[in-house]
Amino acid sequence: MLWVAEGFLKPGDQYRCLEDVAEGYLEDLVNRNMILVREKGPDGKLITVGIHDLLREICTTKSEEEGFLHHASNAGREVVANPKRRLSYHFPQFFQELRLSVLDSPGVTWTNFSNEISRFINLRYSAFALNNMSFPNGFPASISKLPNLQTIIAHGIYHGILQLPYEILRMPKLRHLITSQTCYISNLSDVGMVSESDLKTLDSVINFTFTEETIKILAKLEKLILVIAKNWSDNWDDYNLNILFRLRNLEELQVFSRFDNDFYVRYTPNLSLSWSFAFPIGLKKLTLRGVRLLWKNMTIIGSLPNLQVFEMVENGMNGFPESWTTVEGQFLQLKYFCSSLDNLMKWEAEKDHFPSLERLILGNS
Repeated sequence: MLWVAEGFLKPGDQYRCLEDVAEGYLEDLVNRNMILVREKGPDGKLITVGIHDLLREICTTKSEEEGFLHHASNAGREVVANPKRRLSYHFPQFFQELRLSVLDSPGVTWTNFSNEISRFINLRYSAFALNNMSFPNGFPASISKLPNLQTIIAHGIYHGILQLPYEILRMPKLRHLITSQTCYISNLSDVGMVSESDLKTLDSVINFTFTEETIKILAKLEKLILVIAKNWSDNWDDYNLNILFRLRNLEELQVFSRFDNDFYVRYTPNLSLSWSFAFPIGLKKLTLRGVRLLWKNMTIIGSLPNLQVFEMVENGMNGFPESWTTVEGQFLQLKYFCSSLDNLMKWEAEKDHFPSLERLILGNS
């Protein structure tokens, strides 16, 4: 996302988006032993990487020589006196005097964020810390005034439901919206939003209602994390999840069913759930937690032609014992399967089933 925001990348014929181009470059650096792999995801994609300290020193020196990146000391005025397009700086004062295109400060809590952020009109990437002290009135709507912003990442802990202003989804270039705190968004069509958004990542939203208009607006979504926080009387039909299959570009979907009270959060299925589980055909990663799914209906998921990662935990507490017989020709691309095996008393499978499986995790996760 940083490389995309900087404009380093150019579209390639074999990649459909700039983020895929970036992954290709990163894998090339790994193959050249310039980048060290620390952690991989269940689908084999890189999660965490590192760099040798000697190579980092060379990069730091070279970046200063070429004026590519300036590493500022603890003297704030040095930053203003020697303005650089790219800055490595660990002290937040004087930021308002700079013309930044990338502000990566996930560990910085901004006391005046709502007032200051609107000054960065050139900003394309912003990561910041989120808590009740820095944002007592919720997510700052002022960030939606930045016309060039492509990526928003908000880390931290915010107590209570964080209201996300719908104006953010009207931003003309926003591609990734990532928060560690689940956010509530008003129905997009109810607030007059009708044009298609460029949003590719929405992580994560709570109790979001899908409509035909919403599907059209979010047509470019590639990753969606959805939380359903409910009490025992909620009707899941109100969220209209049956039309999720219309998100043709969606590759990763995570759905969490959460029961909240004042003392704890528990992921538990609603046994009256009537979701028909019609999933987007292009899904590569699917996570269901606390979502009721009968084992006899697993053929719906097994028929997804591109599915590589499937996690299903806490899906049938207090239900009746079930059996599952897998069939040939399903789960053909599945590499990773994790399940807590709720209510499953008998599982029949042949040696030819799950031909691509590399990792199998059974039990609580």
